[in-house]
Amino acid sequence: MSDALLESEHEEPGDGGAAARAALGDPATMVVAARTDGKVAVHTGLPAGVAAEDLVAPTYADGAVAVLLDMATDTEAIAAFGRFGDPRMALVSLADPAAVLGAMGFAQWRARTRFCPRDGSALTPRSDGRVLTCERGHEHFPRLEPAVIMRVTDAEDRILLGRQPGWPPDQLSVLAGFVDPGESLEDAVVREIDEEVGLPVVDVTYLASQPWPFPASLMLGFTAVATATEVVLEDEIAEARWYSRDELVAAMAAGTAYLPSDVSIAHRLIVDWLGPDIPLTTWFDRR
Repeated sequence: MSDALLESEHEEPGDGGAAARAALGDPATMVVAARTDGKVAVHTGLPAGVAAEDLVAPTYADGAVAVLLDMATDTEAIAAFGRFGDPRMALVSLADPAAVLGAMGFAQWRARTRFCPRDGSALTPRSDGRVLTCERGHEHFPRLEPAVIMRVTDAEDRILLGRQPGWPPDQLSVLAGFVDPGESLEDAVVREIDEEVGLPVVDVTYLASQPWPFPASLMLGFTAVATATEVVLEDEIAEARWYSRDELVAAMAAGTAYLPSDVSIAHRLIVDWLGPDIPLTTWFDRR
């Protein structure tokens, strides 16, 4: 079997490039433009002076379009899109972030996947940007990295929230981690909780999933019940503590607990436990 066939595990894509260019003719289409350094600008419709036919392999994804702009050759288009910045901040600043998750994922994949990992040669996109091909014919499709994200509660139905070392004080969330090769999702939940906070758990139950393009994740949400409560921290989590519902509401009111925004499945995991009538004070409220 050839290397190209080994790489190519998907069906031949349709002419998504035509669909993307047609969508770019609609001034209401959300356009996610990524520079080759990974920074992003999100624009409603194409900016004035940018022609759809001049864009290389725009990718249509769930109503939005992703484009990759080369910093060396697409200088006029980059200038027309305006300010580029951190893709996470670009996403959460939108009124409906979920509408561009697919386009953001394709844009980020194209920005960071520019050379073939098999032979190092440059990758060229097909017309719809969903397949990249190198000069030896190796084909590369978007790769998803499965990650589990889990709400841990104890016998008293308290929730465990933690903070990563690089996060500001009082910025909290549930636990999460990537799935290892050869590991089931349930095993990943058990392992990650043990590695991050040293707790044994039972009743691992799937709740929901969410695409998340940073770096290329499919977030798989679970719940689990801890059979012990003494937290043991290593280096992955800076701090973690248990909260009752009343304690969490009081901490948010006091400005000592800021939680994920509603663009993330972490928000849903917490709201599902806390109750829908209590608004969360989010990371973006702490500014």
